[in-house]
Parts: sequence; C-alpha cells; structure tokens
Amino acid sequence: MELKDFITETLTQMMEGVKNAQEKAKEFGAIINPPSEYSKEDTISTRDNIGEYQRIQIVEFDVSLTSTSTSDTKKGISVAFAGIGVEGGKGNNEQNAIMNRIKFAIPIALPNTSFKEIEDMRK
Repeated sequence: MELKDFITETLTQMMEGVKNAQEKAKEFGAIINPPSEYSKEDTISTRDNIGEYQRIQIVEFDVSLTSTSTSDTKKGISVAFAGIGVEGGKGNNEQNAIMNRIKFAIPIALPNTSFKEIEDMRK
C-alpha cells in the first residue's frame, strides 16, 4: 500500500468511525465528541460557522516505508506492515529494498455533535 493511500484510508476510516459511533450513541443518550465552549485555556480549537468550537486533535503516524527497485526498472515506495518482510525476487529480476521509518502528525477536527443536536436529543 502506498503511503498516500494509507494516510487517506486511515483518516477516512477514523472520520467514518466517529460518525457511526455518534449515530449509535444517540440510541443510548450518549454524546461522542461534543462541541466545546471556547475558553482561554482551550487554545487548540477551531470555530465553525455557527459559533461552536471543535477540538483539534493530533493524529500521530509512525510508519515504516519500504523503497524497492528491481532490475527491470520498477521502483516504488510503500508502507511496510509488521510481520511482512521483503525478499529478493526469483528468476532474472534482482530486487533491492531499503527500509525507512518516519514519524509525523496531522491535526484534525473530527466530526462533532452540535449543541443543537444535543438539545434535540434531550427533548
């Protein structure tokens, strides 16, 4: 899997997971990721268009990347998963692989339950 696909899938599934959990939580009167009131201590937030604040959370990635090239000029960079090794190719192709590890973080404001939705749930 290429790094860009891994990041896209990971973040998309996180957002979908939060939305699904919010729908399920409504059945129990629970709230997943409620909006916050802004305070001076709450410096990590973003304001939406109706005056509610969303907490910005940091998603940290720590991934191993494998850069491969073969004698038939195929090259690529992919995410390496634990337990998956890289072996030299069979036949006439010779394969070289280099493992690199990178760490990075992406800020994200996950979908929140609005104050209006909370009020509607309590009616």
